[in-house]
Amino acid sequence: MYQVPEKRSHNLLIYVFVAVASFVLGWQAMSFGYLGGASISVERNGAVVEEDNVADRIDLDLYWTVWEQLDEFYYDVEKMDEDTLTYGSIKGLVDAIDDPYTVFMTPDESEEFNASLEGTLE
Repeated sequence: MYQVPEKRSHNLLIYVFVAVASFVLGWQAMSFGYLGGASISVERNGAVVEEDNVADRIDLDLYWTVWEQLDEFYYDVEKMDEDTLTYGSIKGLVDAIDDPYTVFMTPDESEEFNASLEGTLE
């Protein structure tokens, strides 16, 4: 006589445990730098230097000093909207590479652009 094999719920438990353990171990390895992002080679003064990320090679103290000075001393408080300043900073960064095919759009500009591609009128 044919017997139905019993369900093995412990297999599902093992799979869930392995998935969670893998996630946690990977997360911890990343936080300790064991699985850090790829390093890049940059040539400076004829020497090749290995660097891990942009934050290691760029000092943004001047940027934050100017931001704080504007925040503290600029007379027109309405122009000191944080979103406007942030988007303006990013636009300036992208514009600095002077590439006509690389642009940054604010969420509103992006929405308008996507709507123009859909061909709908408002």
